Amino acid sequence: MVNNSLVEYSSHGIQINAVCPGTIETPMVDDMIKSGKFSEEAFKSAAPIKRLGKVEEIAETVLLIQLYVVKI
Repeated sequence: MVNNSLVEYSSHGIQINAVCPGTIETPMVDDMIKSGKFSEEAFKSAAPIKRLGKVEEIAETVLLIQLYVVKI
């Protein structure tokens, strides 16, 4: 979807950015682990970084992208 949007809109000077995190440590994920629906190890083993992501990491990434775009 991002590639298609990039191709379609780049000729109009529109930039497309995407942040696609894996499983993030949130109350919902914590509840899923506590209920036994999923194991924390299953989430971790599926992630390239072998741990759950943090909300702050996503926020920092989006902020960094935004700061870069504003300077252009």
